[in-house]
Amino acid sequence: MLKIIEKLSSLGITLPTPAAPVANYVGFVKSGNQVFVSGQLPLENGKLQFIGKVGSEISAEDAKKAARLCAI
Repeated sequence: MLKIIEKLSSLGITLPTPAAPVANYVGFVKSGNQVFVSGQLPLENGKLQFIGKVGSEISAEDAKKAARLCAI
């Protein structure tokens, strides 16, 4: 676990406290060697950062940033 924390730190990533679910759903499902994740939003410091449709409301660059926040 320490190696993971060190790697995240070297990448400048600090894991936030997970947000409480707003509905009754399963956060993830593992199927074979894949994990399907649900309910992730591009939150930073508890605030939604990106809203809109890629290409018309937000840029591809911002969509990449949003995806990164969702993954974190």
